[in-house]
Amino acid sequence: MTNPSESQSSSSQSDRTLQNQCPAGRILTSASHWLLFAALLASCFAVSIDLVDPDLWGHVQYGRDVLSTGQIAPTATYTFTAEGYRWINHENLAEIALATIESWAGPSGLLAMKILLSAALFGGIAWYGRRQQATAMSIGLLMLVVALNLGYFWSLRPQLFSFLYYAALLGLLNYSFAGWRDQWHLRKTTGDEWQRWESHRIRPIAYDSRRLRFLWAAPVLFCLWANTHGAFVAGICIYLAYLTLRSVEAYVRLGSASFGLVRRFVLMMFVAVLATLVNPYGPRLHLWLLESLAVPRPEVMEWARMHFWNDVGVRFLVVASLVGFAAALTQRPKDFTQWTILAITLFQAWSVHRHIPFFVIAAGLWMPIHLDSATSRIRAWWQKSPGETDSMESGDRTSLVLYGLASLVLAFALVGKMVSIKVPKHEYPVDAFQFMADHGLNGKMVVSFNWAQYAIAAFAVPDSQAAAKGPNDRSTAESSALGKLSFDGRYDTCYPQTVIDFHFDFLSGDASDRGRCRGVASPPFDPTAILAYGNPELAVLRRHQENSTHFIARQSDRWCLLYQDAIAQVWGLKSKFDDPESANFVPPTQRKITEQQPQGIAAWPALPKRGGAEQRSPSMVQSTSATPTMVGN
Repeated sequence: MTNPSESQSSSSQSDRTLQNQCPAGRILTSASHWLLFAALLASCFAVSIDLVDPDLWGHVQYGRDVLSTGQIAPTATYTFTAEGYRWINHENLAEIALATIESWAGPSGLLAMKILLSAALFGGIAWYGRRQQATAMSIGLLMLVVALNLGYFWSLRPQLFSFLYYAALLGLLNYSFAGWRDQWHLRKTTGDEWQRWESHRIRPIAYDSRRLRFLWAAPVLFCLWANTHGAFVAGICIYLAYLTLRSVEAYVRLGSASFGLVRRFVLMMFVAVLATLVNPYGPRLHLWLLESLAVPRPEVMEWARMHFWNDVGVRFLVVASLVGFAAALTQRPKDFTQWTILAITLFQAWSVHRHIPFFVIAAGLWMPIHLDSATSRIRAWWQKSPGETDSMESGDRTSLVLYGLASLVLAFALVGKMVSIKVPKHEYPVDAFQFMADHGLNGKMVVSFNWAQYAIAAFAVPDSQAAAKGPNDRSTAESSALGKLSFDGRYDTCYPQTVIDFHFDFLSGDASDRGRCRGVASPPFDPTAILAYGNPELAVLRRHQENSTHFIARQSDRWCLLYQDAIAQVWGLKSKFDDPESANFVPPTQRKITEQQPQGIAAWPALPKRGGAEQRSPSMVQSTSATPTMVGN
């Protein structure tokens, strides 16, 4: 059955014709365009935070490693506790992209990419809203609310690409089901009695077979997604749910005549799932994901349940309230499939706040027309008489100027956000790492979770560089151990659960207030086990995590404090750094123990200077990073 994909009502056509013919109408249209443009720039600015993400150092370095060696590492790298353990890296394409952009354009290029991706997302929301004939005010409001919710998640990480893939998936579904969507296609029957909606809501399913063919682009999308970020699992689930719900609608309306269409949808779902198997690990990626998702992660904030008393929860309540307001008062037909997807993603966002973007992006795309309808209903209650309007020509001219000025200011502000990635010294151990470089401190490290990949970039020697010395080189073993960590942000992609538990036992203690989910096969709780496992030599700890600093202080017979400021501590193994006979001895007079608060902002990558050299970017790590003279020479 074929129907024109989208038709404009005669009234809306006449309205646009009138707007184009009269000066006031042209001003109104121009003001709407400038309002949308200003809202788009404001939304991009809201997510353009130029602070560093804790994992950025690692993502760029892992991408560099793939580009330099020409292969994906099959086992864990930069670690001494999981050597030889399988590494299921589900972010390869994203890391290669980040490393390539950093190599070509530096930090400014990464920030520009981040802003361009946000412009693509919000531009898509604005374009689709206008295609649906929603007002600029409703579209702009929803864009801003979506941006406020995405700001927490819109950092330079592979998940950025997931958000764009998800928006592209929804756009593909909207296009393919034009003529079918935006209507209620369910009705109930009891014997000869029909439970019908109003006649204008009972329309036959109208779809364009040519447009449905574009669903064959979905397998390509999911193939790319599965090699870019693990959130493809959420995407494939939403895709399967969407086509299943459309199949239900088709069966309710068409009965047995829908079987051909349903079979087509089932085939498309099957091919989309198969496409995700095209990755370096094949079905092992899916098996790992099933295993990983089955284990709660209360230690990681992004995987925690929604809490409505913090900043993230309050922002989420705003967008959820807007959706509830639109749902309660809209006079437009509701699309059963779209509203069900919104309900599913709402529940997922409430369960794990990392899923918030999937709800808010869908709301941004689908809600403007319903928000319009709901606000029109409210306005009608307040008007003194039906059809009462105000002439706002002078106000529209003023609005046009204001929106234009706002757009200009926001454009300049966005350019300012592309200068450098900021590394706040009061949040990251910039000064502590400089002390370590100045005194040649390197080796096997226990590092606080959020600082671990920073430590990799600052001190680690890539395995390929160490191997280049040759197996018979006496310094090969020493250099290959430089900067290796007990645990880092790659979590269970390359670390066994035992190591994960050892690390969080040390950082968080038993965390009875938040709960811990330790592995069944892990040894009993021991907050100091990580300080012996694999024989670490250094510990870089965040003082805010008082459990770790308390536990290591209790082992003062094995560990000595080498550096301290208001945010960080650096501990060294006594047998190596406190023994005057050791080549790595740090005299007490050279140790720095203060309560000084680090001040200022360092520019990413904020790596320590060595011998007066300038700070280096991760792109230089493979040729100059962490020279072997830093350990025992």
